[in-house]
Amino acid sequence: MTNIFLAYLLTGLIGTLSACVLFFMKPLTKKCFSASWHYYVWLVVLIIMLVPLRVDVNSFTFKDNEVVHLSTEELSESAAIAVTENNNAEQNAPLTFDGFSHALEKNLHLFAYVWLFIAAAVFVQKAVRYRFFIKNVLKNSYPINLDEAGENIEVRIMDKAESPFVIRSINPILVLPDKSLTACQMKNVLAHEIMHIKRKDILYKWLVTACKAVHWFNPFMYLIAREIDKACEISCDEAVAKSMNKNEKKSYAETIMSFAFEKGTMPLTTSIATSKKVLRNRLVAIKNSKRGSKIKGAFSALVVLLFLMVFSMVSAFAGGLLLPLYGNKAPTLYFDDEQALYGYKDNEGNVVIEPQYLKAGDFYEDAALVILPENPKVLRFIKPDGTYLFEKEFSAVNNFNSGYALAVANDNGEYSYINKKGEWATDLLFEAAENFCAGFALVQTDDKWGVVDTNFNFKVPCKYDNKDEALEKLNLN
Repeated sequence: MTNIFLAYLLTGLIGTLSACVLFFMKPLTKKCFSASWHYYVWLVVLIIMLVPLRVDVNSFTFKDNEVVHLSTEELSESAAIAVTENNNAEQNAPLTFDGFSHALEKNLHLFAYVWLFIAAAVFVQKAVRYRFFIKNVLKNSYPINLDEAGENIEVRIMDKAESPFVIRSINPILVLPDKSLTACQMKNVLAHEIMHIKRKDILYKWLVTACKAVHWFNPFMYLIAREIDKACEISCDEAVAKSMNKNEKKSYAETIMSFAFEKGTMPLTTSIATSKKVLRNRLVAIKNSKRGSKIKGAFSALVVLLFLMVFSMVSAFAGGLLLPLYGNKAPTLYFDDEQALYGYKDNEGNVVIEPQYLKAGDFYEDAALVILPENPKVLRFIKPDGTYLFEKEFSAVNNFNSGYALAVANDNGEYSYINKKGEWATDLLFEAAENFCAGFALVQTDDKWGVVDTNFNFKVPCKYDNKDEALEKLNLN
């Protein structure tokens, strides 16, 4: 849950950044793109905010990012010492930013559950209110036959309605006020509302509602929602009016002005009615509407796709950089002073593996090296639940990387690699070798260096005097 919470914190931040870019670029984009472009580009922001992405950034760098533990004396215990010192210092430490940060991280799961509870409550409240709203509309209205609306749209008259509006995306209902409309007004109302129905604008509004529920704590989300509401009506007017002549546009604009009002529209509905603040922009869109060329349409779509790709990559790489610091943490190494043994704690500081190890290392790829007091010259791998990864023991072995761990293979001091079953992954033996990283490993035979991949195929043959030459050759390939 904590990981999900942090993921949405990050998507909210990246989504807000993308929204700021759109707001900043609006004076320019208004001159280049249509109102429909300005409406649908916000879908990109919503997707970024609702779909957490993550790329393992470490896999894009070729370097040995593991601590080499090829002998029992080199097994790192710095992390345990650091934790021990911090625990002793924190007992009587004054309140500091570091202390606050530690307390925040320790209780992050509580914030995550509060976020989830409020998000669910907000969305359920919106859904329930909308359900009651629809029931109220059906109760206080009556159906009529209106052939111009088509077979798939139910039309009803409601006495309390001040303007026409549509409810429900599936099996839509067009609600008309109980007052006489001229033939031109009815034609314009139907053209506007049917366009909303064709574009599935109420589904779009539900997506906005879901995003507002998930990001209820983000004030920018409400600005984004308001901008989408405005763009919805303006783009609908543009889409309707682009096939009209000058006189038809004038009639359509007059119909919209006849339904202008001061207060806002009903949530999760589409309506031809408009606030006086948005009226001017809608009239401008109607006046300037025209059929766009296919080339311009393709270019507009390409810009939206590029915008989505850029900010999706930013979100994914940011997730890869930041979320591993908190999300799905493996147990953390700690030292028990009384027993003088090492154990492991979870994110909240609870002991998940009791102190029982003479020496122990951090978890890499869900496996950690440990030494038991009764056998101080043997290394074994454990899983995050404290059970052994496999039964095999080693006198010298590295941590896992890319699914393999470097180990001493024989009494001659030659090296090879094991898999997570404890089996030798290859028959190849090397005079020297390094851990896998990004799917490759440096190896040495006959005093020459080369590079193998995870299938133990030589990507660079062992014919180079030093590691740098072998790596350079790998990069060239």
